[in-house]
Amino acid sequence: TMRDAPGIGITAPHIGVLKRVVVIELADGQGVRSYINPLIEWSSDVLVRNMEGSVSMPGMNDEVERPAAIRIRYQDISGTAQ
Repeated sequence: TMRDAPGIGITAPHIGVLKRVVVIELADGQGVRSYINPLIEWSSDVLVRNMEGSVSMPGMNDEVERPAAIRIRYQDISGTAQ
């Protein structure tokens, strides 16, 4: 679904699954990454602006301001805490 959208990331609610799951595939060659129950532990005070879109609204893009860096806690697809 994420690739067909097309997109680089998708959350479970985008496909009607009400779970805290995020899947991304960046162009860095590391493959698909899955984050189960992600929790932001820290975010930088420095903000950056980037163009973003959403798989739920194809073709719609806008500039979004977000922290330049974050630290997260999550479980991987095997359930191991990261």
